[in-house]
Amino acid sequence: MSNQIIRVGKGEYRGFTNEAIQKAVDAAARQAGRGPVTVVVPAGTYTMDDALHLRRNVRIVGEGGPVLAHLLSVAEPRA
Repeated sequence: MSNQIIRVGKGEYRGFTNEAIQKAVDAAARQAGRGPVTVVVPAGTYTMDDALHLRRNVRIVGEGGPVLAHLLSVAEPRA
């Protein structure tokens, strides 16, 4: 079976956050029963507010140097 591809940044996987990447990984996992699936992450800076949960038979490939950045949230000072 040929490798299937899901691209972050297209359709329901649009965005520069861990949520967009995770949606693509989860969709790939649902298709992985038919063979391996590759999630392609285009170049850009992605805000990672949570861990990325990998799945069996899903491969993540960066295209052109994506950067995954965990940005600490800063709480507003109390009055």
